[in-house]
Amino acid sequence: LGVVPLIGKIFEIGPMPAAGGAEVVNNLKHKLMKEDWVAASGPSKRRVIDYGNLDSSVTQLPIGNSGNLASPYYGNLVKDYNEGNARQILLEESKWTKVKKMEFLPS
Repeated sequence: LGVVPLIGKIFEIGPMPAAGGAEVVNNLKHKLMKEDWVAASGPSKRRVIDYGNLDSSVTQLPIGNSGNLASPYYGNLVKDYNEGNARQILLEESKWTKVKKMEFLPS
């Protein structure tokens, strides 16, 4: 939505420097024939799955834990993402106890 005139700027997080390019893992695209190298789009998620040891699998979202602009978690992970930091994927149920849980109950 960042490219939509008038409202696009409210969805942007940045600008900030980031390593990447069109032919690498951090696949950042820039506008063709415009050599300012400003990223116009990029990956929606980074995930590394270790099938030999699933507990060591990691993931990271580039903009944060929330897609909601009003949330304090919108954009909270972009610095970690750009620095190559990741979070462990909690696959074992015993590790879920550390995660906050929200339940929706019928009225």
